[in-house]
Amino acid sequence: MTTATDSPTDGRSLGAGAQAAVGVYVAAISVGIASLAAAAAAASIETALSLVPTIFTAGLVVGALAAWARPGVVAPFGASRWRTVALCPPGIGLGIATGTLAAIDGVPDLRLLAPAGVGAAGTVVIGALLAQIAHDRYVETAIAGDPEAVFAAIESARAGSVRVPEASPRRR
Repeated sequence: MTTATDSPTDGRSLGAGAQAAVGVYVAAISVGIASLAAAAAAASIETALSLVPTIFTAGLVVGALAAWARPGVVAPFGASRWRTVALCPPGIGLGIATGTLAAIDGVPDLRLLAPAGVGAAGTVVIGALLAQIAHDRYVETAIAGDPEAVFAAIESARAGSVRVPEASPRRR
């Protein structure tokens, strides 16, 4: 359990920003999937749109609580670019599914697909933001308490590199 006195680099605290980003990410995916399901089931526009705030709120709360309960899950996504790219395919998949349903006239009213499109775009944007947060968190964890590693990380960032230096051995 995290407390208010935990430092951001101690491995136990994730921070409110990252928890909110995970919550919004889960909420955007949830809204997109639920909207696609409502559109495929030919639900009325009133029913489909009335469910969006409820589904968004539930996804936000579930995602934020999951990030709070398991704070160490976010940092490994920042270890490499390929892991950060893994956060965007859900949004791309939602966008493709939304576009496919619109193209084949698979829904009676195209307004049903609007929340799915917004959910797809939101998932990609929040996925990119979450990838940056995960990368920053990974760097903070990797170089915690080592001034030489902090300096090397700052210099590599200025040079345009994303390499995280290994922590220097401690002198006794």
